[in-house]
Amino acid sequence: MDIDQLERIGDIVVRGDKWGPWHYSFPHTCEPKCPDAWKVCHHHECRDSTCGEKCVDFICELCCPDSKNLALPGPPAEGDASQLMLHAQMYEIGDKYDVVGLKELAREKYLCASAKYWDDEHFAPAAHYAFSTTPEDDNGLRNVVSTTISQHMTLLNKPAVEALLAEFNGLALGLLKMRAKELGWVKAA
Repeated sequence: MDIDQLERIGDIVVRGDKWGPWHYSFPHTCEPKCPDAWKVCHHHECRDSTCGEKCVDFICELCCPDSKNLALPGPPAEGDASQLMLHAQMYEIGDKYDVVGLKELAREKYLCASAKYWDDEHFAPAAHYAFSTTPEDDNGLRNVVSTTISQHMTLLNKPAVEALLAEFNGLALGLLKMRAKELGWVKAA
């Protein structure tokens, strides 16, 4: 990725080459003096006639039909990367004992911690814990892990993340589908 392109989940800033192909990076927030015709996706270009170059956390509902189920990371996580495991454990406890609000709070905290500590050695063990302690139909933490890996594909170079993908085929398939949609290889369902 060259200097004109930038993607950071924690800061929620996405900038793409204004003359290049669409970048499908969501959420998109225009920076001050957003250059003409930023091609966010094939449904939206940042210009005076569309958003007035004032997009804030824009997610295209046509490209991301499940966007209403996504949560953006809140304030940056404080503390160290070991909190990833703590939040995954709290999520499990909230589910097991049906503690109202605990699952969602743990998910939000895990999301913020993942945004900050995605490149830390604690990420893969916490992700493994999240996948091994939740049923396949519970996508709370699973979606956070998938999205984080999708946004930071360099994680695939880490043996622990590679082992995670090998063990949980659903994660690998979901990641493949997510990236394929982002790259325009398949149509969004």
